[in-house]
Amino acid sequence: MAHQEHESTNFIIYRDIGKDPVFAGARESVDNGELLAFLIRWAETEGIAGNLRLRYALRLLLGDHLFSRGVLKGLTKECSLYQMAKEETEQFFALIDPWQKIDGVFGDYAPSRVKAPCREEAALLEDLKTRDQGAFFGHLIDFYRLRGYGEFAFTPFFRWRKGLETVADPDLVTMEQLVGCGDQKAALIRNTESFLEGKGCNNALLYGERGTGKSSMVKALGTLFFEKGLRLIELDKSDIMVLGEIAAFVSEIGLKFIVFIDDLSFENEASEYREFKRILEGSLRRQPDNLLIYATSNRRHLLKEYWQERLGEEVNVRESRDEKLSLSSRFGLTVAFLSPDQKEFLDIVYAVAARRGLAIDRETLKTAALQWEKWHHGRSGRSAVQFVNDLETRLP
Repeated sequence: MAHQEHESTNFIIYRDIGKDPVFAGARESVDNGELLAFLIRWAETEGIAGNLRLRYALRLLLGDHLFSRGVLKGLTKECSLYQMAKEETEQFFALIDPWQKIDGVFGDYAPSRVKAPCREEAALLEDLKTRDQGAFFGHLIDFYRLRGYGEFAFTPFFRWRKGLETVADPDLVTMEQLVGCGDQKAALIRNTESFLEGKGCNNALLYGERGTGKSSMVKALGTLFFEKGLRLIELDKSDIMVLGEIAAFVSEIGLKFIVFIDDLSFENEASEYREFKRILEGSLRRQPDNLLIYATSNRRHLLKEYWQERLGEEVNVRESRDEKLSLSSRFGLTVAFLSPDQKEFLDIVYAVAARRGLAIDRETLKTAALQWEKWHHGRSGRSAVQFVNDLETRLP
């Protein structure tokens, strides 16, 4: 045991890994019931299959530490940190090599729900299997550059609740699921791609009628560009005052982030309104290059305006109105989402029904859908999905 502790203290960059109680416990020769129970819970929660000790150790290596952050910030072979990490990775590789021989249930665990490792993690597992240290270190750097580290490497969506939290079961909407809105797709994909490439891009406001796909479009962008390093952070509009804190947080991470604010509007020129306006443009501190803000709203102008204000006694009425309209103008990209016409509505219905595998002829589907939109929520993408949901409950 003393020898093992000495080996752990050799880690500097991976010091937290060496001190991890599960990692340390897994290196003991005698199986620990508490440790094994933990590994089973972890495997069942995450859908981890195979050698649980190796998989857990690898996840630690793919976490947040000096080397993983350094790679995302452009670390080169000439840096001392690179050479130190190379040596410590070789030590790590040697430490866990004996675990290859573990057999039985923990050497080849089969969880009730299997989540296949991503391509980059699978390459690292293959290197462990073949004991190829050189390839392992190269693939480790590739992993950090392509996917990031820690939860960022495996989760596309996050939310901010007094700090960053992962969205455990994200709604992975795809662009293929969004029927119509081709111009909106093109504009937002173009802007997001430019952002990921480090070129010019704009904060975006998606506005229009309820249920027209604004929120789904943002989620689809997160799904589409996850493999290219994009992560979404959902922020409640009531928490806008922490935008500066989020900006400072993401500026230290090499990935690209979109802060997603849904259903944004303001009742008056309260402090939240002015803070948000200041962050978009006007603050002495510029917005980080790896951060964009995408907001959705049912209104084009985010600050409510009342008729009595236009008829009021203020001398500079136009200046007051301009102030109320100025926030929307600070979004460089504004994208309108309009309610679909009848043909577009039916196209959405047909697409959703086909995706569900419902064997109903189009004429019957059309008649039922048009009746639904008259008696329920009108024509929208959301209404089309609700119609198909209701229809499915009636089918044998």
